[in-house]
Amino acid sequence: MAVDLGKLQVQRLIVHEIPDRPVSGVQHRPTLSDIESPLTTDLKNYFRERITDTLDRAAFEVRFDPASPSPVPPLVFGFLDGTEADDFVDMSKKIARHLYASQTGVNPPGLLVVLELTYNAKPALAILKLEKEQGVRVRQATHLDKKTFDIEHLRDLILGERTRVFKVGLFVPRGKTLEAVEGQVADNQRGFQPKTEVADFFLTKFLGCRLREAPDVGTKRFFQVTEEFINEKVTDPTEKARYQMALLAELQSERGSVSSKRFAETHLKLTDRKRFVRYLQDEGVASAPIEKDTSLIQTQLQRMQIDFQSGIAVFGSPESFERHVKMKALDSGEMRVEIEDRVKNVRGRR
Repeated sequence: MAVDLGKLQVQRLIVHEIPDRPVSGVQHRPTLSDIESPLTTDLKNYFRERITDTLDRAAFEVRFDPASPSPVPPLVFGFLDGTEADDFVDMSKKIARHLYASQTGVNPPGLLVVLELTYNAKPALAILKLEKEQGVRVRQATHLDKKTFDIEHLRDLILGERTRVFKVGLFVPRGKTLEAVEGQVADNQRGFQPKTEVADFFLTKFLGCRLREAPDVGTKRFFQVTEEFINEKVTDPTEKARYQMALLAELQSERGSVSSKRFAETHLKLTDRKRFVRYLQDEGVASAPIEKDTSLIQTQLQRMQIDFQSGIAVFGSPESFERHVKMKALDSGEMRVEIEDRVKNVRGRR
């Protein structure tokens, strides 16, 4: 079940500063807050908007891995379920210490922000890792005689619209087990090769998560259901062919993920976009981006075929269709297909 990000509301927030952790040399301890940061309504809305905008743009659906050694899954689940003995502050400190212990020399210093939210009046939790510019000094403050961070100062300093790296993990309980916690994770460092050390560090080593569905299975499912939509729901034969070519091109591109929303906005007519996204959702295809792995559909991506009611079929590579085939829809409902090429061989079907 997809999370309606518009229903999230920020309740409280705590910030911890995580220094770099060099392989050798002097190591510094994390600077931990003893109390959550004071929040105004404006700041609550600001963080909610940053979280929802980031997840809406680039989130992957994840689940906690029960076999992970990370302490994050039981800490988050215990807090959401109300069975964890630690309060919000103590839980966040344990997460911060684990983040620092998980880092290596390749991970830059930054801030860990843990937010308690509500979703449909039930508890939810977000974990953010912000990476700041070298040399930037974060100002710690005192509130009620306890250490915390000045969020107004942080927003002005490093939380503007140009924040370079903004990692978000959002967790919403859907049942009474660890496996029932629904998660979304966005990591702007994933790039075109999502299985990088940084991505694995944040998703697997730190958060203790795994992708909801294996990338090769998810990619195949996206391909199959999109083809079903094209053949069953698109009536214009010219659009059928154009959409199919776009699907093959999208899956063979260098982009590291594929999503129904992005595909619709990039390739489909305005009148087809919403019903395409809804069709994939109804068929169980993740609405969030799917990490792309085309290993199970390599053969299908190399050939495109158009079948006619008469039994005639035209097939070839997507590149050949684009260069040599012209299609025009006729008023009769039929389609005129023109092929401009050199004849190589004529033979019976084998």
